Amino acid sequence: MLAKLLNLAQIEGDLKKVLVQETGLEPKEQRLLFQGKEKDDEESLHMVGVKDMSKVVLLDNPASKDRKLEVMMRNQSVLKACEEVVKVRAEVVQLSDKVNALEGIVHGGTKVDEKELLGLTELLMVQLLQLDTIEANGEAKVQRRVEVRRVQRFVDTLDNMKARNSNPFSNSGKSEAFECASPSFPSSTRITHD
Repeated sequence: MLAKLLNLAQIEGDLKKVLVQETGLEPKEQRLLFQGKEKDDEESLHMVGVKDMSKVVLLDNPASKDRKLEVMMRNQSVLKACEEVVKVRAEVVQLSDKVNALEGIVHGGTKVDEKELLGLTELLMVQLLQLDTIEANGEAKVQRRVEVRRVQRFVDTLDNMKARNSNPFSNSGKSEAFECASPSFPSSTRITHD
């Protein structure tokens, strides 16, 4: 079979590349033995004595198994973290609908019970705490960061609504100063700031 796969004049590194298709093992994961000795990737097969019908043993490199396992576990932890972020995101979507509904009411000039605003803020803070407990790397870390910022924007929106709700006459959510006309005094009267 080896003769079918490869010309004997080629080097061992080429044989490993051909064996990838047959075995699914990457070249760095392969160990090739001929006459009980491991061969270097740069060695030419015919120079080390491999002839037609020679037996070459292929072993899976145990270090590569450890690396594969480590990568697989890392990918699983990233996947798990992403799933946890998605669960929090689903909760935040439901809470955001409530925030948007209350925002419409407050901007319409209707006063809302302060407890509703505080309750929503607390629920959003719980989601922030949930996000904080997620150990994330890679893509999961990016998703978690995006979700944290999103929750914080909703908390800021609720804080602005609280200010506007406490002063329903304000248009911008900020307190406005009213200017009063100064009383007119006779010209003989002097006003001092002492």
